[in-house]
Amino acid sequence: MIKTVNKTNVNPVDASYPYADVKNDTGSNDGTPVDRELLADYVQFFERLAALSGITINDLPDNDTNGFQLYEALLAVTKPRPYKVHSALISQVGAAAPTEDAILETELSGSIVWVRTGVGTYSGTLVNEWTSLKTWFKPPTVTAIGAEVHMLRISDDVIEIRTFAGGIAADDVLNFAVPGSFEIRVYD
Repeated sequence: MIKTVNKTNVNPVDASYPYADVKNDTGSNDGTPVDRELLADYVQFFERLAALSGITINDLPDNDTNGFQLYEALLAVTKPRPYKVHSALISQVGAAAPTEDAILETELSGSIVWVRTGVGTYSGTLVNEWTSLKTWFKPPTVTAIGAEVHMLRISDDVIEIRTFAGGIAADDVLNFAVPGSFEIRVYD
């Protein structure tokens, strides 16, 4: 592929077009050369891609100012899974709220805010993220004998982690998690 910036008679790179842009011909052979035989398939491909994506096209050129709708259409059409995922390493010490020590992957709309609401009970809040009957959890695995970790959806805004040692609510259980990772999936 020849970069647009290296083609004949193009508009230069600017804030809106970081890859340069094709230029109309005013009739004096000063525009970017275009051949219908070459271009027609590309135009049809991108029109079809946009139609299949479900994105409402804004009728503005794709660029940094207006957004890259063709790129968004490609992501929508090739989305590899039917859910958003959040995967992180988590720990909790004493009477403190849990801490996500590392976010391994996230497609959520924001960050989960964790608070300790009682011994062994921790709420994670993210507004309108936890869809009813479409939210799935894989809680951290713990290695301490008699330790358990449960995750559940409380509402569209709140999820909860509950930790137990010997069947009794307890803090510090997430310190025994191996590898300390959990995963949440919110299905489409």
